[in-house]
Amino acid sequence: MQGTIVLLQYWKLNGSTGKASVTVDGHQPVIVDAWFEKTWGGFNLTQVVAKDLQPGSHKVRLEVLADKNPKSTGTEFIVTGIGTAGL
Repeated sequence: MQGTIVLLQYWKLNGSTGKASVTVDGHQPVIVDAWFEKTWGGFNLTQVVAKDLQPGSHKVRLEVLADKNPKSTGTEFIVTGIGTAGL
């Protein structure tokens, strides 16, 4: 990935969704939670997982965790996209 910001796009749903750890260039991981409290469905969320990076290529690692919201029935994590922004 190239840019100064890295974004993760994923589904937030009420159901069997869990958490993931996202690491960019070996920096401190960001924990993202796909659990959605509301019962009317869900939505596709775009979240910044790294910013103020040096311009150039970046390595993104995503690991689905065993940890989840106590109300969730599973640990599913649906990624819909990874992107970058900035020069």
